[in-house]
Amino acid sequence: MSLLSFDKKVVILADASSKLGSECANLFIERGAGAVLNYPPTKTSNRSESEVSIHRYDPLLLKHKSIVRTSHNLNEGDQIVAAAISNFGTIDTLVYHASSQDNSTDIADYKSWEGMREVDILGAFSLVKAAWPYFRKQRCGRIILVAETAFSIFALLGFAHTLAREGSKYGIIANVVAPEFPSYVTGLSGSTTTTALAQSSGSTVVSLARGPSDGHNSSLYIISDGQVLKFRWERSSGIMLNPDENFTLDALMPKWAIIEDFSNKSFPDGPMDFSTLLPKAKALPSNVFNNSTRFDGKVVIITGAAAGLGRCYALAFARLGASVVVNDLADPSEIVREITSFGGTANGYQASCKNGDQVVNAALAAFGHIDILVNNAGYLRDKAFVNMDEATWSAVLKVHMNGTYQMTRAVWPHFIKQGKGSIVNTASTSGIYGVFGQANYSTAKLGVLGIAETAAQEGSKYGIRVNTIAPVASTGALAAAWANTNEKQKGIDMKPDYNVPAVTLLCSDTLNGTPNVINGGLFEIGCGFHASTRLRPSAGCSFEFEKNITPEFLLQNWSNYPISATIGSFPTTNNSLLDSTNHRKTDIIGPIEYVYNDRDVILYNLSVGARRSEIPFVYERSKQFQPLPTFGTIAFLSPAVIDHHAQLSPNFTKSRSVLGEHYLEIYRYPIPTSGRLVSTGNVIEVLDKGNGALAISGYTTSDAGTGEKLFYNEVSFFMGGAGGFGGPREPSDRRPATRAYQMPARNPDHIMEYRTPEELAALYRLNGDREDIHICPAASSRSGFETPILHGRGFLGIAGRHIYLAAGPYRSIKGRFVSAVVPGCTLRTELWVDSSRVLFQMKIVETNKICIASGYADLLLQDTKAAARI
Repeated sequence: MSLLSFDKKVVILADASSKLGSECANLFIERGAGAVLNYPPTKTSNRSESEVSIHRYDPLLLKHKSIVRTSHNLNEGDQIVAAAISNFGTIDTLVYHASSQDNSTDIADYKSWEGMREVDILGAFSLVKAAWPYFRKQRCGRIILVAETAFSIFALLGFAHTLAREGSKYGIIANVVAPEFPSYVTGLSGSTTTTALAQSSGSTVVSLARGPSDGHNSSLYIISDGQVLKFRWERSSGIMLNPDENFTLDALMPKWAIIEDFSNKSFPDGPMDFSTLLPKAKALPSNVFNNSTRFDGKVVIITGAAAGLGRCYALAFARLGASVVVNDLADPSEIVREITSFGGTANGYQASCKNGDQVVNAALAAFGHIDILVNNAGYLRDKAFVNMDEATWSAVLKVHMNGTYQMTRAVWPHFIKQGKGSIVNTASTSGIYGVFGQANYSTAKLGVLGIAETAAQEGSKYGIRVNTIAPVASTGALAAAWANTNEKQKGIDMKPDYNVPAVTLLCSDTLNGTPNVINGGLFEIGCGFHASTRLRPSAGCSFEFEKNITPEFLLQNWSNYPISATIGSFPTTNNSLLDSTNHRKTDIIGPIEYVYNDRDVILYNLSVGARRSEIPFVYERSKQFQPLPTFGTIAFLSPAVIDHHAQLSPNFTKSRSVLGEHYLEIYRYPIPTSGRLVSTGNVIEVLDKGNGALAISGYTTSDAGTGEKLFYNEVSFFMGGAGGFGGPREPSDRRPATRAYQMPARNPDHIMEYRTPEELAALYRLNGDREDIHICPAASSRSGFETPILHGRGFLGIAGRHIYLAAGPYRSIKGRFVSAVVPGCTLRTELWVDSSRVLFQMKIVETNKICIASGYADLLLQDTKAAARI
């Protein structure tokens, strides 16, 4: 494909000082574009960054005449746009990239929050607002918002949703690009190097600036792990109940699993039609009265609680025994009197939710602790974007986004100290899908989701749960708008009370008799209807970072496939994980060939701890020369195995995928010390674990010449972020591969230790392991490890050697991997031996963490003295 042409096109790069900015500049200019390159002033000087940046990254730009350099702050959009108009007379593409902020996801990091709010969000508004009249006049324009902070991604996506709706009739397209964005949505966390990430992100930006508009508007694109993925909203089929007088959290609770079941999902581009749903809900069978779940002893803060939804929440929690802090900018005394009139406990505090510390301190002064926070405060200031000024924009964001953040930040240390807490944030379908005239509200409300998801990830380790609702209710301005402008809505009373069951359920400690673990969810609710909504990939393109990824390559892929299907290396028939497990059983992996000799045997034995004194394992002329039994785990090591898992799900990401269990069965002793082997495998089943999927595959290894079977390996592979497809949760019984044993209560019969050398992961790779995480610091870092880690089969081999030395040869071995091992630590294998079986577990001595659990080996029993000769 020839280079895309940007001849006579003009692009603005809001921040050209970063590697991504300079990569975009080069790509645009190479293709003929005129460019306004803005280099924001440094924090310590008013001098432009242009000289430093160009000499460092942009040698091409030194020669190019069709560029204009500016040096403005990112919230000075009018001046940047003015430079484009005065020099080129037009603008075609606007790329907003706020690269100056850190990527902190710490809720307590107020500096990061303020930087995001003032630069990422306000800067995006300033620049787009300045360019908007020109885009409207020329009836075309491309807006690409690049987000690098966890807080800003959702806010900018909400902004893009409404920009796309308001700009559609003028040919204006808005999209969001997120390089290596860490999120509950994907778990994707990056590429191998900053340069490679800039290259792939820059190509994505340029392809969106010139590609087709159909299907590529109001979308999120994430770049990570050799993939560019396009996301869309998915909604579960949900549940609808009659919103009668018995509609309580106890009526909703038994149905909650249905709400989070995505086996029959839809792909919405707008909210549910509640005017149609409500009459249907009222026609359903009545609920049976049940009010057993209570909140006695709990303290709840509710913002915006003087009226509307907040008032209903306050009354409900009080009736269920909670002590309620009624917070509102308006006088909360009336609702406090109403609560105390029926014997409830409440305390009013009149203040803006932006003063989170004051509200929390008042709650602590009144009740001594806090258990629940419901962030509900908010208001509307609707205007078409062309007429919206900065004051109108900022006022809405300060209440919704900043108020939610300040309240969350204020309760956070108290929740951490007590080891638990529940937060419910209030988003809106306006943010999820976009609404004409609500660019400020859409940005703020989806930004609230960004706060919630960041807090949910961080809070999970402290017992803090954070969820988000998008409620519908005919209150305040919304009710007036429906009554005056929409005949269909007249007479439809979407009571705010209908949202109470979901809010109280999300805050309860138990769910159907078990601890409530709902965390990080987004739920559309109202009028008896409840559904879970999430972002998931709908299309994508895989590539190798080592190869030159170009805009033309991406655009060619996106142009050649339906938008509703996945593209590149993914299945094109269905966005769910599998159409059926039985179908996948017939998919053959391989054949994978493995040729080895005595050198490879010695190398393997050394890589799992064999010592030079163990002659049968390290000296090829020994009469007893042999591979250790776990040598059978490496014959099928191949990139093809990992690639096959990528075929199972468009959500597959290497950085979130780990070994679960490994079972090895050895058919022949002695194991040959050289040979040519061939392995074939197939997927046995795929289990839906909710937040991920567990793919179980089996591999048979045979002698390529004789066909004699030598080994059988069965491996479970956890794929984070790939669940929710409606499959079975528990495995079928495939004894002995599914056996799991508890370790005996008595002391181990044998304890064996091995101090691993720091080079062990590098050494083990020579057996055929080519995974970056075991050698590349950048790859291990993006998966959450400070240094490269040892392959799970590597420390299973160490445990296998210990078993061989203590009890002799075995015909099968199985272990469950539960912790990562960093080379340099000491591994301790604890063994319990009976006449035919060894039970074992492995611990990391320095941390006392178990790294292999529920292990066992069935002994061969043909030569129990073999080990004694070592």
